Amino acid sequence: MGESGVRPSMVLTYLKDHLHAVMPVADAAKLASYDDRIAQTTTLGDFHRCVHCASWAHRLGHQAHDLHQRRLLQTVASWTNCLGALRPDKKVSDVELAWVDEAVSTARSVGDSSGWAGVPWEQLLQDLIALDGIALDDATTDRTIPEGWTCLLGKADPSTATACAEILTSRNIVVTRRSVPTSLYGLQQQPEQLLVRTDEAQTAHDILAEWSRGDPVPPTT
Repeated sequence: MGESGVRPSMVLTYLKDHLHAVMPVADAAKLASYDDRIAQTTTLGDFHRCVHCASWAHRLGHQAHDLHQRRLLQTVASWTNCLGALRPDKKVSDVELAWVDEAVSTARSVGDSSGWAGVPWEQLLQDLIALDGIALDDATTDRTIPEGWTCLLGKADPSTATACAEILTSRNIVVTRRSVPTSLYGLQQQPEQLLVRTDEAQTAHDILAEWSRGDPVPPTT
């Protein structure tokens, strides 16, 4: 059964309003030219839009490599908090809107330091508009996932997948990686899924969530 969503996209409206508040007048005038296109979008796809904002901010920012990894891992860990229970009716919460805030904050930081000409905000807006109508991935209905396994990370870039797998393996969590063919997030490399045994899924999630916040991973008991 298909979904129609509510018009317009809450995430695009939120992003537009917050970008308008921080960008120069000339860019704000360009931003206003997208009003009609945004008005035709729906909330179906908003969760993916939030994820895309986090990915965009990650690529645009010029922070240290380890901080990049921790931020992205925190995003992914929050995204998969329900351990595969990402339902098509999942609503965007303050957690996901924080990823949009990060895109705005990163845009402002780069714009202030290097000029707004170096902030590809129009491409971000166009990408988010194009994501309209995309429902959430629901790993629980993916018939290619073997029985007894859970999709812990749905779409992680290869470097993040490697980091996560190494962390989990060091804690004796069995991990399976596999590529996910998609063009959703504009990645040059195919994103990957990380599968873990269902009876270890909660432990695996907790390990990544703690690590992504920079907290020490609790010792094995």
